[in-house]
Amino acid sequence: MSCPFQSLINQRTDGFGTVKLGRKGMPSAVKKAKLKKGDVKFRRSGKLLALTWHDKRQVSMLSTLHDATVTDAAKTDRVTGETIRKPSVIMEYNKYMGGVAKLDQMLEPYLSTRKTIKWYKKFFQHLLDFPSIMHLSSTK
Repeated sequence: MSCPFQSLINQRTDGFGTVKLGRKGMPSAVKKAKLKKGDVKFRRSGKLLALTWHDKRQVSMLSTLHDATVTDAAKTDRVTGETIRKPSVIMEYNKYMGGVAKLDQMLEPYLSTRKTIKWYKKFFQHLLDFPSIMHLSSTK
């Protein structure tokens, strides 16, 4: 598996996050997996874990921190009444990325960055957007 995480491993830095299945270097067993709800498919190459899990749709993750353990979530399936089981990497991702995802969701209708090509312009405009959203959310 060759990916940006390899450079992190070389620098003794850990990380985890979502990845698109079509990305170069993803294992074919993970790419081509046809999963049912709750199923997990993973491959490990040294310290790097590639994992795909199916909930409402397939979610793919890369991690240098986690193993492929599946744990009980604090939720039950409404249809079957069974306890929902999730991979530990997904539970930790949801725990720490909730605020970032919420901020991105709130910023979307008010974004001043449309089709700007230069990354530094987008970054500057994002810095301008952030206080506006914080103000809007505090007045609701």
